[in-house]
Amino acid sequence: MFAALSGKVSEHERIESDLLACNEEIARTQVRRDGVQRDLIDIGAGGGDIKSVEDIVNEEGEKKRSLEDCEKQLENLFADRLPFHLVSVDLMESIKTRISEEKVRLDWEAQKQGLEPQKNKFAVAFFNTKPLIGLDEQKKSVLASCITQAWETLYWPQPVGCAADVLHDYLEPRQRQRLGESFSAIQVGANQIRSLVARRKEIKARLKELEMRRIKLEGVHDAGVWEKLNQDLANVQGELEQQHKKMGDLERQATALGATISQDRAAYERENAHYIQSEPAKSVANKAQKVIHLIDELLPRLFDLKTQELSQAVSRYIKQLAHKEQVSSVSIQADGTCRLMAEDGKEVQFDRSAGENQIFATALFAGLAQVSGYHIPLMVDTPLARLDSKHRDNLLRYWYSDPDRQVILLSQDKEVDETLLQSVRPYLGKTYLLESTLIGYGVYRTIAKENAYFGGPA
Repeated sequence: MFAALSGKVSEHERIESDLLACNEEIARTQVRRDGVQRDLIDIGAGGGDIKSVEDIVNEEGEKKRSLEDCEKQLENLFADRLPFHLVSVDLMESIKTRISEEKVRLDWEAQKQGLEPQKNKFAVAFFNTKPLIGLDEQKKSVLASCITQAWETLYWPQPVGCAADVLHDYLEPRQRQRLGESFSAIQVGANQIRSLVARRKEIKARLKELEMRRIKLEGVHDAGVWEKLNQDLANVQGELEQQHKKMGDLERQATALGATISQDRAAYERENAHYIQSEPAKSVANKAQKVIHLIDELLPRLFDLKTQELSQAVSRYIKQLAHKEQVSSVSIQADGTCRLMAEDGKEVQFDRSAGENQIFATALFAGLAQVSGYHIPLMVDTPLARLDSKHRDNLLRYWYSDPDRQVILLSQDKEVDETLLQSVRPYLGKTYLLESTLIGYGVYRTIAKENAYFGGPA
């Protein structure tokens, strides 16, 4: 059932796509038609009778659109509403009556079920009243039976017009409401059809009259150009008629298939609910197995994508932090191996200094933070002593570029000079001076003093 439903849904999507393409094609053809009509008006200007030509062409276009609208209404009547009038009156009336009676029954059952919990609550409260406490079980049983009989009278007998059972149990409340509304919407009278047919006949007669008037004006203009434009206009109008016919067919197919899909989906959901209810463990196990297969297939692909994303992020940060330009990108393999690549795609082979290793590690941490989305504090132990001034400036600029990033920097007493202090002072949150005292046997006690690292408040 699911496979058949999926196939119909795919077919409906294809029809909707064809409808969209058909609408676009009609719009383009209408633009072409308007262009031919403008050319006819321009030719009319040469004969000094532009007002007559323009009026004829404009009115022809208006009548054509009116004819399309009229025929569209007739198609809708014949395709959507008239078929219901071919069904016998007795059958239609019986369906209406049945749907109405089932609604009365469903409302009655809903009211009955809503009152049922109140009955139990009332019985408990009734037997807990002071005069009935200690009543023997036989008398309680008699009273309980009386309560049940009295309670039943609240919703018995059944209301007038109540169905004996629910035959159309596949209909949801909203579908029942729409079905009831559609009974009045499908009514169509003979006068309505006659009126549309007469209107179409009148429009066609007027179009013929306008065509004859254009033919009479042919003698005052360049006959060759005039005839060609008239032929072009007739061809474009013919294309439009075919396109509107095609669109009408597609719309009817989409409507019919949409109704079938709604019915099939309701049937599938009903049967699937029965299946799950009858075999819940098996159903859940099957779904779990499908999820396991999906995860097994998805994880390797996601891992490759994340590895590529990490390589790109680390490459950006290594360019930002390092001042040497021989490294163009960083390639990170699935096993964690990192390779530094040059502009020509070859691996760069050189011995990195301790400072360069630190810059690479910082770029790696920065890339990991960006790709993972986690914002965690960064703690760095004596990073500045091993760096030259260029690398140090790049590293500091990266640290304070993000106001939400917390960096805990552990430095030696000579590591941060006055110049460096002035550059980072606006970004300092707090400083501490760590003082260690030997208390014996290799054990030290460390005390953290706030705002004492630089001899006073930072």
